[in-house]
Amino acid sequence: NAPNVNATGIKNAIDAAILSNTLTTKIQQYEKEETERIKIYQNPSAEFSNVSVNQLFESRVNISIFNELGQNVYDIYSGNLCMGVHKFEIKTQDLKNGNYFVSYSDKSGSVQKKLVVNH
Repeated sequence: NAPNVNATGIKNAIDAAILSNTLTTKIQQYEKEETERIKIYQNPSAEFSNVSVNQLFESRVNISIFNELGQNVYDIYSGNLCMGVHKFEIKTQDLKNGNYFVSYSDKSGSVQKKLVVNH
């Protein structure tokens, strides 16, 4: 006796697997885009670093540096940004040696990237 195979059930299972895989891929792509929205170069930094922001839509944004205790130690930018790539220079010579976090936030959420200062 061969088992009763329902073609509709198999198709639904395949469609569900494809949808699940597609959603997982889209979520991973979104997470990658989010982490790539802000880049820091000259990291570790001695005197200065540059922060590059890939703004995906016009929005009010805040970009700041926080120390390891979560204290805001440097405001980079607060205001509206249009869509596109924006660059900001940070003068890190005024910061003590250590680990910091550059925080970028807009209406969709926030992203943090580590910045190391080593004079």
